[in-house]
Amino acid sequence: RGARLRVEQLDTSDARSIDACAARLAADGVALDGLVNNAGVASKHHPVDPISERARFDGADALDVLRVNVIGTILATNALLPLLAAKPGGARTVVTLSSDLGSIENTFAAQSAKVRPGGVASYRMSKAAQNMATRVFAAELRERGFVVVALSPGWVATDMGSWGGR
Repeated sequence: RGARLRVEQLDTSDARSIDACAARLAADGVALDGLVNNAGVASKHHPVDPISERARFDGADALDVLRVNVIGTILATNALLPLLAAKPGGARTVVTLSSDLGSIENTFAAQSAKVRPGGVASYRMSKAAQNMATRVFAAELRERGFVVVALSPGWVATDMGSWGGR
């Protein structure tokens, strides 16, 4: 009762955008119960992004995917941790949206009829790294009362998820 939802947009590839968002919230006296990290981009060739084909794997593009999906999520979480810790008795929950594609165990499974096993390399690597970052946050923040989890919503009809009619 009396809970309010506030949605803030920020660009996780831009540290200034992250800091500005945290500053806006702090200036408004916001104390957060939870944070949902929903940033995610894929390579320009997604989902056809094989790591073993030098002509098709773009290292700079892969770094951009890692910068947004992993580093940006870490920076955003760190920037907003003080607001999560500020609420007395708050839930202090951080949820990061992940993907089954980040599963190391499932790497040999085909993503779809159009994409062979493996592939989708940049996105897969970023989500695996993001999953590890989430676990490290969980370990480091547990004693401070934080719950930090990664959740995979399954296939979602987004610009990335809609390629090829999937």
